[in-house]
Amino acid sequence: MLKVLRGGIVFFASAWFACASTAPGPRSPSSTGRPDGAPRDSRSKSDLGADVAEALEFVRGPGLTPGNCGPSLKRAFAQAFDIKPAQLDAGALRGDGARTIEKLFQIRHHLRARLAEFDQRGEADDRCVSAVRDALRASRVLEDYLSEWHAGYPVDDPKSPVGAFNGSFPWLQLHPDHPRLDFRSGDVFLSRGTAFTSAMISRITDDDANFSHLAILYIDEATKKKWMVEAHIEVGSKTATFNEYLFDGKARVVQLRHADPELAHRAAKLIHDKVKKATDFGANICYDFGMDIADRECLFCSEVVSAAFAMASGEAVQVPRFLSSINMKNPDFTRRLGVTATKTFAPADIEIDGRFTVLAEWRDLGKVNRLHEYDAIMTSVLSWMDDHGYVLHDSHRTKLTAKALHKVRPWPVFSSVLKNKFPTNMPRPTLAMVMTLDDIGERLLARLSQANAENREKTGFWLTPGQMQEFLERYRQDDLQRFESGGAVQFHQWIRKKR
Repeated sequence: MLKVLRGGIVFFASAWFACASTAPGPRSPSSTGRPDGAPRDSRSKSDLGADVAEALEFVRGPGLTPGNCGPSLKRAFAQAFDIKPAQLDAGALRGDGARTIEKLFQIRHHLRARLAEFDQRGEADDRCVSAVRDALRASRVLEDYLSEWHAGYPVDDPKSPVGAFNGSFPWLQLHPDHPRLDFRSGDVFLSRGTAFTSAMISRITDDDANFSHLAILYIDEATKKKWMVEAHIEVGSKTATFNEYLFDGKARVVQLRHADPELAHRAAKLIHDKVKKATDFGANICYDFGMDIADRECLFCSEVVSAAFAMASGEAVQVPRFLSSINMKNPDFTRRLGVTATKTFAPADIEIDGRFTVLAEWRDLGKVNRLHEYDAIMTSVLSWMDDHGYVLHDSHRTKLTAKALHKVRPWPVFSSVLKNKFPTNMPRPTLAMVMTLDDIGERLLARLSQANAENREKTGFWLTPGQMQEFLERYRQDDLQRFESGGAVQFHQWIRKKR
């Protein structure tokens, strides 16, 4: 799943995050920005601000072309960030940390613009699209780390939730041409929640992502009331007030706007009315576990947006521009999840659709470290499935619980209690799988969070994603040894090779 674990030259922050990969060769003068094209001495202190500035010049300059987009992005970014945390020049970072964070945001802006430019000319190949996805994801993770440091490592307080788009830099960054927040009917919102299932969704496609959810805003022309239209695994498609959406505990949200505001508003109204009508008749539109964008009888979250624009344009506007692939070597996971599609609309696909502009990006700096922990766990679990043939093994308790819940869920006496927990159309194997994953995630998170806290106490830094994955791999090997010797195990009772 994660290219970091597949070897080869990887996206630009891979080496900085201590991920095992083959080191790239020296860049040519045309791609490096340094007069001699020489690689940095890995033993010296690194000026991260200078590296990021150099990367920004590369992605917006003439050196990036359709012909070299794929390999050059991977090589140039990996070389620029081929440093370890201990090598960072803390003094330089204190001086230009804020500018570096701003430049990382600008890098994503220019990457999207360059990809759109290549696509308009019919020159965006699969390697370029994949490389851009990787660079967007990696730059955002690096920006998370720097922003947490810059803000003094804020602590999440569940008793005082922070609404999305509240706060200023570095919590919030705005498009340079849109310096003020404003929300219009038809705006699309890409987000990431803090549940473990959100990590599962963000990691299920071949190209991992920072996001797990997509929704569209509808503003009633008469009342001016703002409604979010979205689909959730637990309840299917629904509408919610904009304020409810902003304060439901999200960890990151990106606001995007389509180039045609009239089309976007029409799309928002049509999908709002369709979803509300179904709810008013007593049954939400069912959730599409198969993630099949061609079948709109049930809808998953991204499909709400694609269906909206298709309906508003008489099927002329198909969103997104680039679909994601789902090709796990070990298909047991996707089979049990109920996914049947091999090409689908993942939430993050909207970010590389040139018809949409990112206006604002917000992160809750008290929550992003937990996202990195969840992502490392889910990445590791999926990699164990692909690389070691692991499959999920539901406990007898889980099987019995899933069977009972699935049986009583449609009964009126239980439906009011369980309606926000899982839908009537959730397959029983999927319910059992989600319960087992929660057990695994809870066990792994306890150990990883402890190691993460100890590392910060010792070094002043959180573990990087690569270090988290290395820790989890050591934990897996230790637990496997105990399992094979008949000892007490932590999680191999739930995930291991088939017998």
